[in-house]
Amino acid sequence: MTQRLSSIIVGIFIAAFAIIVPWLAIPKIGISWDESFQRHYGGVIIDWVAHNDPQLFQDTERYYGPLIPTLLHIPETLGWTRDTVAIYELRHWINWLIFLLGIPFVVLISRRAGLSRLHSIITGAVVATTPLIATHGLFNSKDIPFMTICVLITWLFLRYLETPNLKRSIMLGLGFGFALLFRVNAISVIALMVMIGLILRRPAPSQMANLGVTLLIASIITYVGWPTLWRYPWLEFKTAFITMANYPWTGSVLFNGELINAQQLPWTYIPVWMGITLSPLFILGFLSSALYGIATTKEWIRKPNPVICILGSISLLPVVIGIIGHTTFYDGWRHLFFIYPGLVILTMAGISQMTQRFPWGPWAATAFGALYLINTAWTWMLYFPYGHCYLNLFAGQRESIIYNWEMDYWGVSYRELLSSITPTTILPDNLPASTNIDLVPRDKRRQFIVVDRPENATIFITNHRLRRGPLPYPREAEVTRDGFPLSTAYRLH
Repeated sequence: MTQRLSSIIVGIFIAAFAIIVPWLAIPKIGISWDESFQRHYGGVIIDWVAHNDPQLFQDTERYYGPLIPTLLHIPETLGWTRDTVAIYELRHWINWLIFLLGIPFVVLISRRAGLSRLHSIITGAVVATTPLIATHGLFNSKDIPFMTICVLITWLFLRYLETPNLKRSIMLGLGFGFALLFRVNAISVIALMVMIGLILRRPAPSQMANLGVTLLIASIITYVGWPTLWRYPWLEFKTAFITMANYPWTGSVLFNGELINAQQLPWTYIPVWMGITLSPLFILGFLSSALYGIATTKEWIRKPNPVICILGSISLLPVVIGIIGHTTFYDGWRHLFFIYPGLVILTMAGISQMTQRFPWGPWAATAFGALYLINTAWTWMLYFPYGHCYLNLFAGQRESIIYNWEMDYWGVSYRELLSSITPTTILPDNLPASTNIDLVPRDKRRQFIVVDRPENATIFITNHRLRRGPLPYPREAEVTRDGFPLSTAYRLH
């Protein structure tokens, strides 16, 4: 089979995956924990721009990037639909399309990193089909869009380094500006990118002037596109950066069976979460590539690959900086999803280099790829549509796993759970347990009564967040995957 034909087959597979997964999953995926806040934030932004409503400046979400919440709210603002189910399912479709937008740029960056066309397309397929990442692509309107824009600005910056002319400077400025409208933390990624790029390329003074144009355009885009900045631009931007650089969330997280304050996490938090939520085969591939890179240090120092250096800096340094700076993390490593495409490219580049050094390399790579494909397919079948809850064998015993790690912390399985029980008086454990009532069939929706005291409730609804042991009540209904519950309805009376 020629490489061209193989590339076409992989491309067709990605296209089929991109259509089939949301078509089957979106009717089952519920409202996630943050979605009601993000939906409200989008509406508040539009109200300020259209009607000068000052509510924006009291909104707790105002320091989050405004672009995605506004974009997701536009269909609702235009009156395309008033049905709650249609509103949220359309939001999930848009979020999925934003996720997919980054995949072609993963392929293009892979090509610049020295991978063949086939290996580049396979790299894009790995990113697109990773259960944890792809399922978040259906509903996570914060971390997944930021991952997409980081991929895009990486590609724009690599093009700029190749030919740092005025046209590419302008395009890069637009990319940087929009990245800041996704999340103000993009400034750290941009700084790392520019710093490594300047060290590698050492541009001429005229090219530095073009970089000045880039930063000017980025500043203008950020100001114009972020209504929170319109009153006091510098003060609000500074406050947004300080707030989001180390978000002041003081709640507890469940980590390896212990409840730990988010401000006092051990340095192992991110490495462990990545280690239990990614495929063991991918971890093996990454570690093998890393060891190969260490073993060939002299070679790449003598002849550095700028693309690999930049990908390494923006994929690995954020983890180190987060650990050293005691950055606030919670809900796993979702805040660092933007590093994942770079890690996949680096892994594939390392595997590609290794297979060229040994006569048995191509056969080993083929066998490894087949095993990875089988493992990924099995994970999707086992967890669908809740691939974000996947935990590998390193997470421990299945029967106690929900008491050691946070599973469906987003609460998107509540929709399936609520649809499976007879409407009654319920006590919700948290916000998504009640908001997902809006997604059950309309005839059942009105029959649910939400109360805030156990003695007044018939059913207790929970997704086991921060749960450290079983509850002493009979189970009315349950959503389970891989032998453990994601959400449960307990009968109280």
